[in-house]
Amino acid sequence: MTLDTTRADHLGCYGHSQDTSPNLDKLAAESVLYTRALAPSSWTLPSHASLFTGKFSSSHGAQYDPEGPLQLLDAIQGSKEWEVYRARGLAQNEVTLAQTLRNEGYKTGAVLGGPWLKKVFGMNKGFDYYDDDEIGTVNGRLARQINNRAVKWIEQSLGKEFFLFLNYFDPHSPYGAPEGFGAKFLEGNDIPKGREPSLEELFALYDGEIFYMDYYIGQLIQKLKDLKIYENTMIIVTADHGELMGEHGKFGHGNYLYQEELHVPFFVKYPRGEVLPSRSGTRVQLNDIFAMILERVGIPAPPGIQGGVPPQLGHPLIAETYPLQVFNKDGHWRAFFLKEISNLPGTARGTICSLT
Repeated sequence: MTLDTTRADHLGCYGHSQDTSPNLDKLAAESVLYTRALAPSSWTLPSHASLFTGKFSSSHGAQYDPEGPLQLLDAIQGSKEWEVYRARGLAQNEVTLAQTLRNEGYKTGAVLGGPWLKKVFGMNKGFDYYDDDEIGTVNGRLARQINNRAVKWIEQSLGKEFFLFLNYFDPHSPYGAPEGFGAKFLEGNDIPKGREPSLEELFALYDGEIFYMDYYIGQLIQKLKDLKIYENTMIIVTADHGELMGEHGKFGHGNYLYQEELHVPFFVKYPRGEVLPSRSGTRVQLNDIFAMILERVGIPAPPGIQGGVPPQLGHPLIAETYPLQVFNKDGHWRAFFLKEISNLPGTARGTICSLT
């Protein structure tokens, strides 16, 4: 599952001081948790395409493109100003994780929360069931809705080997957790109309949405236990990217490759405790999930895959973003992460960035 727009440092298992993620923390305690996981991009479409193909953005092709054939408005309703959001979807010749598993007899399903994952962008390749209903605006849909569809599909798949992908979208802006969940961190769960939230209030609203998402993930985990399949299930939790909340004078994501955008949660609960829980400082990226799953189930990886299995990934650590000029005139960014460069001048947190 992916936790859209979720920074690693806002989960308790990664040291956050607020109690945003009690259920995810319990799951992480039973998992191999990677403390230095990196998103391959800083926005939704290319990062998920990397997860599904095991490749980097410049290889799979799903990214912003001012001349791209697809618009965000092909997926959702919105005003004319949204027409500038143009992109290319996943290339038709790419082999996906779902496709590979389905060819080996797995039942494959997905329930999505965010608009950039709708079928029009080609992300449904290989899925028997791809639920992108109820996503009519840029706000996506709620964790409660994700669970309702996911549980029905799981119940129909009992007794079969299956692969289910879930995308929880709640921490994405605009911030404001439903059903009063945000009141845990912000009194009243709202900001008075006409007043911009302070940075402290913004973080509180963001944490409230993570807390809401975590509650429903806890409900899903309990359902797996009630159905007696939790112990035998491999569960991978990560995020497509993080979020800038005023750091470096920026907000949001997708235009740069700052640490706050790229450092994501990543932990793996293995079936029947076959791998003991631990914390690992090994670098890992979303494009490694393809290879990790195939190794676990004994399926050969397709040719051309650019991901690997930790600790021997066999590939450089790269992040890329190609923002539209209408939103960012600073150009395109690539970041290369090296193992030990802390003493090199002009670098920060293990990255060397190039501007094109």
